[in-house]
Amino acid sequence: MLQTLVVNILALIVTLGILVTIHEFGHFWVARRCGVKVLRFSIGFGKAVKTWVGKDGCEYVIAPIPLGGYVKMLGQDDTRTDAGNDIHDDERHMSFNYKPLWQRFAIVAAGPLANFLLAILVFWLINITYGQRGVAPVIGSILPESPAWQVGLRAGDEIVSVDGNDTTLWQHVTMAMLDRLGETGQLQITAIPAGQLDTREYTIPLNSWQSSSAAPDPLGSLGIVQFDIPPVLDTIVAGGRCRASWSDEWRQDHQRRWTRYIGLGAMGQYCARQSGTASGSCCRTSGKCGAATADPDSGWQSR
Repeated sequence: MLQTLVVNILALIVTLGILVTIHEFGHFWVARRCGVKVLRFSIGFGKAVKTWVGKDGCEYVIAPIPLGGYVKMLGQDDTRTDAGNDIHDDERHMSFNYKPLWQRFAIVAAGPLANFLLAILVFWLINITYGQRGVAPVIGSILPESPAWQVGLRAGDEIVSVDGNDTTLWQHVTMAMLDRLGETGQLQITAIPAGQLDTREYTIPLNSWQSSSAAPDPLGSLGIVQFDIPPVLDTIVAGGRCRASWSDEWRQDHQRRWTRYIGLGAMGQYCARQSGTASGSCCRTSGKCGAATADPDSGWQSR
């Protein structure tokens, strides 16, 4: 218990120290960029633990209580109405009070803005470190006359929740549906239709759903087909081991018989072609066709 309390206190001190330092550094950095002379850069309150003067003439101070700090600039005095009158003429161009309004505003706003950017950086680091990776639940296709088809779901729709549970990945969709196996009632699906921004609600009736199935397939039973990313090589690096192992005989065989996928748009639609010649037609899922040529070394090139 005591150890946990000590750890929490230390963590709080470190966190406040980082926030205060970044905040004050924002003021300091913008002030220097605007040509304002900084007299003191202080982090923390109380008696100074360490003080030194940098080559820039600024006094740097570290105090033990990390509940605040300040940046003292030439000409800045919040308690006097005649601030700046006692500044020598040769230093007025470095005075805070003699700077244009937009520069003074930028210096004042730089502290909160620095904390805001720090929050973005921290959340980004957390996301790439502990975030979830997978395929977004975008529907690849819907079987005609299936339950999902009858309620209005279509290919390209993105499922965002099932029964109120957020579904950012296909795994979430499957797990949410598995919880409803064997039940009778209604399955609530919230999705974003393809090409739109607003969500829509879809209600699929259930009647002892998959209760007699030895190998239940929630998505398949509703007629929902996931988008499948085919494991197709794009290019072979010249001089690499894969290139060296790709013999002339194998290349000639694949020139006669091969399959090549082409990504078509953000929804991941693709077209495939199998042929014994080096040219032909490649049809998209939308039904529109275009001529295409093939090179066994460079892949598809659309015309």
